[in-house]
Amino acid sequence: LAFSPAGYEVAIGVKASEAVELLNILTGQVRLVLRGHQHVVVRITYSPDGTRLATGCIDATVRIWSKANGDTLHVLSGHTGPVWGVAFSPSGLQLVSGSEDKTVRTWDVQTGESLTVLEEHAGPVKSVAYSPDGYQIASGSEDKTVRLWDVHTGEAIHSLVGHMGPVLSVAYSPDGRQVASGGGDMALRLWDPHSGDLYDTLSGHSFQDVCGVAYAPTSNYIASGDDGGYIRLWKAGMTLKFATPHQKVTLFTGFSADGRWMTKSYSDNTVRILETLTGVSRVVSMQLAASPFQRLFASSSGSMIAAIHSKFTVRIWNVEGETGQVVHVLEGHTGTVKNLAFSYDDRLLVSASVDRTLRVWDTVTGEAVRVLEGLNESVNTITFSPSGHQIAACDEGMVQVWSAETGERLFALDNNAGIGRFGYSLDGQYIISSAHSEHNCWDTESGERSNRFAAIDTEFFTFTFSPNGRFLATTGRDGLLRLWDVGDGD
Repeated sequence: LAFSPAGYEVAIGVKASEAVELLNILTGQVRLVLRGHQHVVVRITYSPDGTRLATGCIDATVRIWSKANGDTLHVLSGHTGPVWGVAFSPSGLQLVSGSEDKTVRTWDVQTGESLTVLEEHAGPVKSVAYSPDGYQIASGSEDKTVRLWDVHTGEAIHSLVGHMGPVLSVAYSPDGRQVASGGGDMALRLWDPHSGDLYDTLSGHSFQDVCGVAYAPTSNYIASGDDGGYIRLWKAGMTLKFATPHQKVTLFTGFSADGRWMTKSYSDNTVRILETLTGVSRVVSMQLAASPFQRLFASSSGSMIAAIHSKFTVRIWNVEGETGQVVHVLEGHTGTVKNLAFSYDDRLLVSASVDRTLRVWDTVTGEAVRVLEGLNESVNTITFSPSGHQIAACDEGMVQVWSAETGERLFALDNNAGIGRFGYSLDGQYIISSAHSEHNCWDTESGERSNRFAAIDTEFFTFTFSPNGRFLATTGRDGLLRLWDVGDGD
């Protein structure tokens, strides 16, 4: 599978087939089917300008295709075993391939001519990549090494030794200052391509081979995928989870409303606060209640944490220092508090209770500024709209929406099927609710349903909006990722 440089098309090797389909992401329609290989296609890549594709196949050939009409431009023959890796040079004028025959070959894209044959590996070559400046090639092999080659001379510059199993994936960082390799030893290793030195070894994939690695185009984030289907995101040598194992039992985890901060509480009266964009975390000591916190909720700035402290009370902590300070104890509910949510600007906190009320608190003064009534007992989700003007709560399959400024109940969303999940679009224009095999899109001004997204014979699991609010992505029990147009429901 490969995405086109523009991001609107994906090339997919058809399972148990020699064909490759070019799929338009926006329409979901297959635009072209590439046929010509005699066996299963195992590697696909687009040229940097998006005008060509290259495919590596079990039939020991590489094919270069025209993206415009699907014609075969060249059949590159010379390998004597399956071709596991292919990559275009940054200029798009050369191609490199790695094979089961233990060789790396470079090719002229314009003529299809073989340029060099690199023969230093002692095992099948599983992955290849060009450096961003086009002067180096990296190849990963089952001989447990990564080799770096000079493109112009064909000489091996470095043999990178350290993996305890086959090297299945290699990639250069966008600035060319690192090479990442993933292997059958469940590790991701970072190397200096100039000296050959090992920068770091990143561990986290459990009992699975690291079969894919890629750098983000505009940053030093690294994504690694294993053959168990898991993907980990790393930043500057840290997994974007908690990089340092904690010695005490984890109690509960929570996120801020905007997803920027993640919190974890432990049985030793500490809380770890992680910034999800950078992977940087800090530990704050907090004196817990006699019974542990039920849940933790971080503010968008990461400076406050709210926790359900006992059945009827909520505490707000200032966690900017190493020791968390209780700044407010919020009392007023007459039933067990079940859920909390900060507004995006951190000014307000809302709490939901089995006493059938929502209470809105001023985080500066600690005073209750609104009491919203009319709930049932089982509130499973509450949230502020991105602007902070609305509060929405879901209980017993119905979403109710209030004005955060006046406390007035604005409308209720009920599709008669029982709403399980809901959320606001990033611009606050819509609420999406999920119930079994359908999503409904509601206008937040009128409360009227504007669109319905339905799938036959599958239950929806999760959904998210695109940043511009135009598209909705959903996943379901059938394993499919669906992309919907919010405007017309298609």
